[in-house]
Amino acid sequence: MTLERVPAIVEMWTDYRLVRSLLSSTPLPEVVTALDVGQGRKPDTTSDVVPLGRLLNRRLRLPWWQPLCLPRALVLYRMARRRGFTPQLVIGLPTVADSKDAHAWVEIDGRDVGPPPGGRGHLPLARYS
Repeated sequence: MTLERVPAIVEMWTDYRLVRSLLSSTPLPEVVTALDVGQGRKPDTTSDVVPLGRLLNRRLRLPWWQPLCLPRALVLYRMARRRGFTPQLVIGLPTVADSKDAHAWVEIDGRDVGPPPGGRGHLPLARYS
């Protein structure tokens, strides 16, 4: 692990604690609003966020545990907002919905940025921005 990733890992774990706290007592639309942070620079491309999603997928876990997709997507949403992007939290069902299980991911300008596996094989049902 390179040293420049350490601040991002600390940021994601800090954001995860906030997300878990909010999800325990707040409706989802209000959670998304609470996670909005001021936008800084105006980014040119989503290429900065995709590596964050992969890093989050590898580092926001313990050997015996990994958070569900909704908290991971909300952490990525907050990290993207902090970097100046305008992300959308997307909730969807599998294309072949054989259960009631939904999935969450983040999109920026219609592009799926993760966290992995992102929205592959899912139909969007709701979007929050």
